[in-house]
Amino acid sequence: MARAALDRRRVSALLLILPLFAPCIRAETVESERAVARAMLQHRPTLERCREYLETAIAVCEKHLPYRLPEKQKLVLNLFMTKEEYAAALKNVGGEKFAGNLAFTAFNNHESYVVLQPRSEPAFLELVGLPEMTAFLICHEAVHQFVYRAGAPNAYEWPAWYAEGMAEFLAGQCLRERAGARAAPPMPVSAAEFRASEALAGQRLLPLDTLLHADATKAQDRDLFYAQCHSLYRCLAADGARLGALHRAVQALQAPLRTERTADARAEEFRQLCAAALTDACGPAANLERLWHEHIRAYAPVWFEHMRASQWVGDELVCAGFPQGNAVLIAVQPAAKEKLVVACECQIVGVEQCQAEIYLAFQRGEKLRFLKLALGSAGFIALLAYDGDWQKQLQVNTTVPPETFAKGEWAPVRVMAERDRIRLDVRGKKMFETAVPPGFDVLTGRWGLGAYSEVARFRKVKAE
Repeated sequence: MARAALDRRRVSALLLILPLFAPCIRAETVESERAVARAMLQHRPTLERCREYLETAIAVCEKHLPYRLPEKQKLVLNLFMTKEEYAAALKNVGGEKFAGNLAFTAFNNHESYVVLQPRSEPAFLELVGLPEMTAFLICHEAVHQFVYRAGAPNAYEWPAWYAEGMAEFLAGQCLRERAGARAAPPMPVSAAEFRASEALAGQRLLPLDTLLHADATKAQDRDLFYAQCHSLYRCLAADGARLGALHRAVQALQAPLRTERTADARAEEFRQLCAAALTDACGPAANLERLWHEHIRAYAPVWFEHMRASQWVGDELVCAGFPQGNAVLIAVQPAAKEKLVVACECQIVGVEQCQAEIYLAFQRGEKLRFLKLALGSAGFIALLAYDGDWQKQLQVNTTVPPETFAKGEWAPVRVMAERDRIRLDVRGKKMFETAVPPGFDVLTGRWGLGAYSEVARFRKVKAE
């Protein structure tokens, strides 16, 4: 997709970035003709990227929605370095119950609040500019803010399938717009596609009628719920005339009167009105549900991003584990061969003294199961087993020279997994070999890459 031209006379954005160590970091300001970015942030290019994504979001919204941002309106993003600062700010705008979301747009002031994630160290930001995970959240919230500021009728009342599906879909469009047509699909989009595909295959996808009346705040699996909203909206967007008819039908609706009924009762009444508008615009629900399922089956994601903390940077995969947490990137297609060989070059960037990871035997069922090879910059290789909990009795550790995975150095690695053995070569030399723990299948399970409390880069990745 060609990058949309931006009319800077009609684009305005204000960014406020709140720091972890405010006294230690000098305030920065970034301005364009009608865009201002103020921040206490060590990495100025990240601030520039935030402004650019806001501007892209405005252009994408005006391209895909029947609304325009008024001339004097501007999008406002408050970006935080820590969850604690974010949660404190939400108390001032009545958003306490959204503190766990790490992204929120307030009804009362129409401003968006997002935590910079998964990491904020300069070494990581220098590598990615703006983390794709954060960029997606910024664009998602920018869509909500846009429709509020553009005066979309009854936007506060829109049901989740419409409001959140729209925000998820258009956020993906924003990322594609900025990356260019030849770039790999954004990881948040691939993750949503995979979740919807997996749910449909496992008969866990909500029936259409249930989704149309669902409350996002009460969803037990929030990521899966948003993936279903995304997939339904994406199905509708595949037919521009159909989606346009839906927008017009929703615009024409009258919001329920504020009587003595509860807010939940009024919300359900409006969900019923929107469900009727959907069938009026797009045809019978049964036919639409069939089209939706066909659309999901046509998905062909390559990677499943378990934590949405990995991304493509050119032809490299960058996995950024949350502090004391993981980035987990899994190949959608399992090995299903007599022998699995995974080869790549990996580099530990060096934000913490932790590890790059290679996953084997990854299975999602009633409980999560996998093996992982941890490659430590402190000089170790370890095989760890997870089966609903860490199986410490199955852990295998080997000490290697510290330079094996020296920070900032590329290390060619090759994993060879047979039904009962796992071997790891580094720079063409065998460095680790052990038996496959009982109960784990390295051939039919999925494989993947990742990092723990660290940033790891992978290139020349091949699986045979």
